[in-house]
Amino acid sequence: MNPQRLFRRKARASSAPRRSAVARLRLAFFAQAGEVANRYHVRFERVLEHLWQSRRTNRRLLLRSVGCVDDLVHAIACVDEVGLAWADLSERYERALIRRCRCSQDEIEATIFVRQLFADLRKRNREDCVAHHPSLRCYAGTRPLRSWLADRLSAARTRKVWMTAPQSLSQCGSIIIAPGIDSPSGPLVHVRSAPAFPALRLVRCNFNPAERSEISVG
Repeated sequence: MNPQRLFRRKARASSAPRRSAVARLRLAFFAQAGEVANRYHVRFERVLEHLWQSRRTNRRLLLRSVGCVDDLVHAIACVDEVGLAWADLSERYERALIRRCRCSQDEIEATIFVRQLFADLRKRNREDCVAHHPSLRCYAGTRPLRSWLADRLSAARTRKVWMTAPQSLSQCGSIIIAPGIDSPSGPLVHVRSAPAFPALRLVRCNFNPAERSEISVG
């Protein structure tokens, strides 16, 4: 067989799965997120552009892993500074995030903390998407937006606890805030300890039982 013809045939075969993944994503876009996309004026081409940019921080991102297309469209609208999208984000998720803070903060402190989280996320939209500083530009729809926001909240709370902890605590161990890339596996917060069990107890006591499973020891 002509080598040129063989090369073209292989190229077509390798591009077929890519085309089918885009086609499946297009179907999901209109089936799951048509109403949301119309509300925020987000086109399918904009979704593809957002996912392409997200791959800069997550090279393992596959189109077939994008399951929460409606949440993805909502996040894209927030990235594009659609005021209605930010209002909906606050209305939909703020109360749930505040409840997660109530174990260690009163109502006013928790409300301020969550609103500061939203303000920080909005500010990061003006910056490049980087793995160690996650923003909505990095959200790829591989899991629900509420879970992604809850992880951002847990990381912010852990960072706050660590920064306000006594200096002597740093002698017991160290804390690592993971990049927070959209990955279904792996904890967001990792505490590395030498004999760091006092440090771990101090960090973990600021979380409810469901959240403590997100903190691992190594």
